[in-house]
Amino acid sequence: MSKMKYTIVLILTLSLTCPNYAQKMPSDNGDTTKYLTKGLKALKASYGTEPYAGLKFQTSETGAVMPKVSIDYSRTDWHEDFNIYFGLIFFAYFKTNHEFKPFIGFGPQLGIIGMRDHGINYFDFSIFPGIEWFLIPKLSLVTEYQIRYWRSWDNYDRYRLNTGINAEILRLGMSLYLN
Repeated sequence: MSKMKYTIVLILTLSLTCPNYAQKMPSDNGDTTKYLTKGLKALKASYGTEPYAGLKFQTSETGAVMPKVSIDYSRTDWHEDFNIYFGLIFFAYFKTNHEFKPFIGFGPQLGIIGMRDHGINYFDFSIFPGIEWFLIPKLSLVTEYQIRYWRSWDNYDRYRLNTGINAEILRLGMSLYLN
């Protein structure tokens, strides 16, 4: 059997033999599935063109807040950048009774883009729809698509202002729930 056929058979076997509702957690009335409850904390990391990490705090079954930090360094023969961004993301989850939890995230971000000869200040406001899929009650996969409005200005030339809208950032990530 070729490697490709073996891989397909293995994936199908595992997906068909794993219980579909292994993630269900008992609730007060016994007939609903809860994953996101008030007081949960999660380490969240997203990877893509602009990766970030943070500690997410679940404020209710349908809401969460997460301070985030993103650090980026790049260097070429002509250019050297060290970028650091701080943000605050608010999550609004749609109420569902299964392991897929769609959400809309939104929030501001401030940044300092340090270049070889000068620095640039940065501000954006982002909206990103996404979905969180709970593999098990304490671990989820996350995908999100970011749409943002941004402004940046040079530290030495305040009149050099750039503004734009980006709608091209797709991220994949994971959340590990701690309690």
